[in-house]
Amino acid sequence: MDDPYLPPELEHEIFEISAFQDQSSIPKLLRVCHRVHDWIEPLLYRVLVLSEDEDRSVLALQMKSIVFKELAVRHVYLQDGANALAATPVLLSQLPHVESLGMDGFASDQLLRVMDALHLRKLNFCVPIVDTSAWAQSIFSRPCFRSVTRLELFYEPLKESAQRIAWEDWSGIAYLPALTHLCLQYQLAKNIIPSIVEHCQGLEIFIIAFWGRWGLRTSAELAANLPVNDQRVLVMRVGDPSSFVKDWVQGVEYGDDFWSRAETFLAGKRGGTTERTVFLLENSFD
Repeated sequence: MDDPYLPPELEHEIFEISAFQDQSSIPKLLRVCHRVHDWIEPLLYRVLVLSEDEDRSVLALQMKSIVFKELAVRHVYLQDGANALAATPVLLSQLPHVESLGMDGFASDQLLRVMDALHLRKLNFCVPIVDTSAWAQSIFSRPCFRSVTRLELFYEPLKESAQRIAWEDWSGIAYLPALTHLCLQYQLAKNIIPSIVEHCQGLEIFIIAFWGRWGLRTSAELAANLPVNDQRVLVMRVGDPSSFVKDWVQGVEYGDDFWSRAETFLAGKRGGTTERTVFLLENSFD
């Protein structure tokens, strides 16, 4: 009697589910047999965190075929200056199915041109501290924003270079067709909170963000004295740069990140387990 066996399609699905549920198991699964290796290897590159120092995974990916890269990579985070590397736009242009893109710094014109060809759903980067108003007036009409549902913008100007944030410059946010989740750093949000709430009717969540433990008093004061009473709005800390990247990866891999915590918080307000007068989500990264 022949040994029982699973249909290849079912076997493929079982190994893929195992890999998704426990990312750390992927290296072991790759050694099961040749066909499992072929099924699972693309999952190793599904999430890429790039930095100035090329790591082994990036070097290995560069050796892969264009077709492999196109099919494998879905989420990319650029940290520690990777956004400024000349090689980054070249690599990103070979990854047409990227749907989540994050970076610690600014998006250069060259990088933006590559981003315009992507169908991004989740995007976060820093707002430039020079010519901020002119940047805001033109940026939201770019193709890369058309499909974005979750947008996070961070802005930390030096006091002497800070520019007034005015809604007339930032009103393009209201015309982003897919946007449902918006996170703006406090320095960026503070002068346009009422306008965001009034004009961005499609928003489900609007987070006013503070980095790490900075602004603990300011965040509490803001939450207690918000210029709007809208249950889509909350004030929260979104971690320091190191914990933020970890949280970002956890979000794209498992759906557990500061966005999911914000959704749980707001659901609690709607369900009555959290007071509707509370707008501060504390210790979100502890």
